[in-house]
Amino acid sequence: MKEFYRRAAARIKRRWWVCAAIILILGIIGPVMPFGKEEQSYSAEAAVKLGSYENNSFNDPKQVIQLLTSAAFYDDYLEKDWFAENSNSLTIKNASDNTIYFIYTGPSKAEAAQSLKKITTAFLAVDNTQFNLKRKIIQKNIDALEALETSSDTSIDKQRFLYELETSQLAIKPATLVKDVSLIENARTLTTKELAIVGVILGVMFSILMIVAPEYIRNYPQITR
Repeated sequence: MKEFYRRAAARIKRRWWVCAAIILILGIIGPVMPFGKEEQSYSAEAAVKLGSYENNSFNDPKQVIQLLTSAAFYDDYLEKDWFAENSNSLTIKNASDNTIYFIYTGPSKAEAAQSLKKITTAFLAVDNTQFNLKRKIIQKNIDALEALETSSDTSIDKQRFLYELETSQLAIKPATLVKDVSLIENARTLTTKELAIVGVILGVMFSILMIVAPEYIRNYPQITR
């Protein structure tokens, strides 16, 4: 074993300039290496808690995800052909308690945040329209029932129906933004300096391997004894 270390050290002394050259070369070419050079992207996230007003198209998470992953919604409420051009950048997923998460990935922080803001704003606006429609229907029934003349025999039924309608009106609620648009961390690319350091580290590792491996192979029987 001592002989192995002695020969390895002697080999390093003889080949130190080769090792230095390898480390220097890999340190220089590190910044132009293909790894760590992926295009930078940024993601923004927002969360919406779905409403409850007996409209499954906007209250049921599965149907809402179908709505938000179809071109029709964006053609009608955002921009024509927007979904066809940006569908790969958008992720819609469901969490517990009827909360929908929106994630949009763009080439810049501003673009990711602004695009996601447009999407959530459009959805909440449409949802609010549907909610107000339901509320107006209930109010219309309340007004009609209040205007209805009843006898003493039916007045109790009238009050009961009024109570049920008013309770329903209080129970319904629209979708709400529970997490405003915020940026989330993406895996970042390496800087030029970091790539150079990676190149130097690879150079050191390769140099050690180049020096030690031949001696290890040559002396393997003695080392394993």
